[in-house]
This record gives sequence, C-alpha cells and structure tokens, in this order.
Amino acid sequence: MAVIERPTNDRIENELSELADNFAQVKARLSEIRKKGKYTGAAEILLYDFSPKLNMAKVTYEREDILRVKKLLDDLRQELDEAERGSPFEHALEMIAEAYQYTREDNIGEAAMVYQKIMGIYKSLEKDRQRIIYRACIDLHKRIEGQAKARG
Repeated sequence: MAVIERPTNDRIENELSELADNFAQVKARLSEIRKKGKYTGAAEILLYDFSPKLNMAKVTYEREDILRVKKLLDDLRQELDEAERGSPFEHALEMIAEAYQYTREDNIGEAAMVYQKIMGIYKSLEKDRQRIIYRACIDLHKRIEGQAKARG
C-alpha cells in the first residue's frame, strides 16, 4: 500500500496553530462572560463553526479558507464584546430604569439628562426596538414634564 505524503508549509502551519491558540483564548473569554450572567448565545452558535473551518484550512492550505477562519474569530470577538458591554438596546433599557429612579427621587435634572442620552441611542436602534424605547420615553417625558411643572 502506497502512502502519499501531503506537502506541508511551515508558515501556514504556524498561522493555523496561532489561530487555534486564539480560539482557545476566545473560548476562555466566553466562559468568563457567561459566568457573569451575560447572554452569549450568538457567540456560542459561532463557536460551533470554528473547528470544521479550521480543519478545512488545515487540509487545503488555501488562503481563502484561512481568511474564513480569521473572519470567524473576528466575528466571535465582536459578539463577545457586545455581550460584555451589552447592546445599545440593553443600554437604553438600563438608562430608562435609571431615569425612572431619578423621577421617583424627584431629581428631574438628572432624569432629563439621562432622557437626552436615551434619545441619542434611540436613533441608532432598529425600528422594532425604537418602538419599545419610544413608548417608555413618552411616559418618561410626561413624568419629567409633570414634575417640572409641579415645581413651578
């Protein structure tokens, strides 16, 4: 039986090994973020694509396959960044809760400042998310306005 040796390329092997090491770091980071109670579902889905793509690149040595692996790692990092800091929508929801707390404390100056920040985020949201934020902001605006009028 004849065995056909596959030619190797040390530079590509090193690059693929580095990508595998980076993947291990990304997995560890995902675990840490998950332990903090943050949602990592989107990143976990991407995680499943890594090994098959890396294996394909190891077999073909094609630059295109290696670039797919790199892009997947970049996408994973981006998802983890978003999971860590929260999406703009989540941030807006947190700010709405903060503004409501200020209105309960009768601190309309702070509530109004937070309201302005929410409006800045609002513009960057998708339409369906804007509708949710809009409803809360209408009520928040009425509360701030009502408290300001009550003060005279």
